[in-house]
Amino acid sequence: MTQNQTLTRLLTASALAFALTVPVAGQMRERSWNRDHSRSVETGATKVIAIQVWADPLGNGRAERYGISPDNQAVQVIPGDRVRLTLVGTGLFNGEGEEVPVAATFNVEAGRDLSILRSGSNWVEVAVGGDSRGGVAGQIGYRVRSGYEMRGALTSGRITLEAQRSARGEDRGRGRGDDYGRGGDRYDGNDTGYATRREKARLVTRALVEGIVNTPFDPSRDRDRVIEIYEQGYRGVRENAKELAYSVERRRIALDPETTVFRLYRVLLKRDPDQIQSDRGYYSNVKALRRSGLRSVVKTIVESPEFRRAYDLDRDFDGYRQSRR
Repeated sequence: MTQNQTLTRLLTASALAFALTVPVAGQMRERSWNRDHSRSVETGATKVIAIQVWADPLGNGRAERYGISPDNQAVQVIPGDRVRLTLVGTGLFNGEGEEVPVAATFNVEAGRDLSILRSGSNWVEVAVGGDSRGGVAGQIGYRVRSGYEMRGALTSGRITLEAQRSARGEDRGRGRGDDYGRGGDRYDGNDTGYATRREKARLVTRALVEGIVNTPFDPSRDRDRVIEIYEQGYRGVRENAKELAYSVERRRIALDPETTVFRLYRVLLKRDPDQIQSDRGYYSNVKALRRSGLRSVVKTIVESPEFRRAYDLDRDFDGYRQSRR
């Protein structure tokens, strides 16, 4: 073999090795987890306290993680996309939360424009129909396989997919509440000096709806709440929190106290899972929910300094004149 032939083979082998390490467009980067932790949760030796999902648009590479239970966050998708949903959980190891895979079966629970392409032990690839409009596109159901140690409310559930209108970005705000205020009210873009306040009103409304009612935020349905919070500030936050809690109690929805308070802490206070169950206040609120109901606990949380800090309400809400007509 000549020197040139040897050099050519070495360069070819190097190029091939490099190509194997670079993801090809449309392929999915596989996730990996600590094997010991994974085995520990699979055999029930370690408790799983929350369920999340990683959403990877195929060929996109921009993965995002969403809380599923007890958080119930809607996964943002674009009509026409294909997305891989990877189910994971938070396992408690020496008092600290670690992400672990959660094996499950999947099915389409709702949505004519959703279809399952293929699935694995803890993931499913879903096609979102091109006809899906802004709002909820559908739901993927999951059921955790046996062997895991977790609360009953975590063992099965639905992953809500919320459609946006465009992949180019001009309408990506739809489904996230950015289309509020187009009717010319005070929340409208005419009030340009308070863009931060508008965004904060939307974020706080979303947290109240998803944390208290445990249902995805809907731009059309929840429009009036966003405007009221934008105009009334913290007073509007307290009133809407009370109304939402009352709506749950009025419908006599069965609540698991520990799961409900856990979700309120995660969504309304933005606590990490490992910061919740180590807090005595969490257990006090679980007892309060059993004794006095949801409205009492929601009032305590929403009126707490921690809640105001979580959304920086003092800065953008209290310094705003409530009447600008």
